[in-house]
Amino acid sequence: MNSILADPAREKALALAQIQVLKMWGSERYRNFLVAPRRAEISMDWFEWFVGEWGVARTIRIGCLPLVRDYLNTDFRAELLDGDPCRAVDSAAELIQARGWSSRSGRKGLPTRPISLVSKIGFFLCLGKLVPLDRYSIRGLNALRKLDRMPRVPAGSYQAYLAIFDAYYARQKPELIAALNASWCAPLADALGCPTAALKSVSLQRKLFDNFLMRRSGYEQSI
Repeated sequence: MNSILADPAREKALALAQIQVLKMWGSERYRNFLVAPRRAEISMDWFEWFVGEWGVARTIRIGCLPLVRDYLNTDFRAELLDGDPCRAVDSAAELIQARGWSSRSGRKGLPTRPISLVSKIGFFLCLGKLVPLDRYSIRGLNALRKLDRMPRVPAGSYQAYLAIFDAYYARQKPELIAALNASWCAPLADALGCPTAALKSVSLQRKLFDNFLMRRSGYEQSI
């Protein structure tokens, strides 16, 4: 098994990923979703802030932000609860594309398929089951796949991505838990307003691994 702490650069990436996830779990911006995701409302103000903060504003066609917000807050939320959450992400991205709500690209200017946007909202609405998909997290996962001499993550399918993410998360979970049990972690969590009980939650541990993948592939947003 390849250790995610195999070199100093990885150790630093994991430490930064920890600080980032503790800060997130202590933030008022996310509290409602992290405490009670089924009841948390995706308000228009929050959604406008979110798409900018998470780098997905460009995936929504100008003028379509309210339509996308309404759909994700209602129909998509219901689909996550009633069916297969993973499949719901792919289906929702296809629906947004088909309705022309996503930004356009290429010579023909066709609507794109906003999997990253949908997966990031899905993460908050379906904690512990879904994770955000991002170009940085894909790069990080492909780096681990390369070490294992495995093919790259298939493009365009959230279901395929999540299956591979889950396999690597399960493999690295002992190290992630050990990192969260480090002597400095609980005091920092408390200082940042993150409930120390959250350190044992699957959703936080999975987001920590996601943060690590991103940090190891060049994501350098300040913490």
